[in-house]
Amino acid sequence: MTTELKLKRTPIQDRLEVWRIGVGKFPIPAGQRRGLAEFLLGLMHAASARYSLTESVWIEATHIHLEGATTLIGPNARAWAPQTGFGIHPDGVLPRMWTDEDFSGAAFGTKLPTFNNQVFQISRADGYVSAIQAMAGRGVLMFALVTGTVDAYKRGMRTTLEPLVKERAFHAYPFFFPLLTATSASNAHFAQWMGNASVYVREVFEEQEVQILSAVPLGPCFQTMGVHETSANLWIWSSGG
Repeated sequence: MTTELKLKRTPIQDRLEVWRIGVGKFPIPAGQRRGLAEFLLGLMHAASARYSLTESVWIEATHIHLEGATTLIGPNARAWAPQTGFGIHPDGVLPRMWTDEDFSGAAFGTKLPTFNNQVFQISRADGYVSAIQAMAGRGVLMFALVTGTVDAYKRGMRTTLEPLVKERAFHAYPFFFPLLTATSASNAHFAQWMGNASVYVREVFEEQEVQILSAVPLGPCFQTMGVHETSANLWIWSSGG
């Protein structure tokens, strides 16, 4: 099945690029996931090679229960060596414990808010490809291309994000990961939330989009991948194209 992706670009101040790819609804149809995985792998490899960046792959666990994605963790545990950390929306609802008011004050049938967003780090680099192939299109996949080491990125994120976590129980997690969106790019603290990541890619479940935040120009990378520029801010990629 051919997959076509429309990449819409929004230039932000300080040469930051925001790219948005609408997918309709996560999880996307199974037949389209291979194409999306092909695109994401191509982008990750092209950008990391062009700008000498270190690859890292992450999985947001919030919606991993959908369509059995949870069952993929066990069989791939040896290849991925997943490590569990804590995801934080730095410009959104900050993590806290549920209170009695969350239960008693909610209308019948209302979904309780999610405050505990776990994130899995794929800690084995030779597991990145299989992790992207397995998880792409489910609304859980993320990757960050960083300068320096992934450990340095994690240390920087802990320094930046830990002050936002008031519940001491959450401090037991070994790392914090920023759950950023296109909206985050306009925040005055955005550079701190990116840390030493030059490219940040996240399947944003709430907005049904793959969102790409980049401090380096991605146009040259897309050209090597066969992405066609149809206008200044709209590019189109097709699997097999």
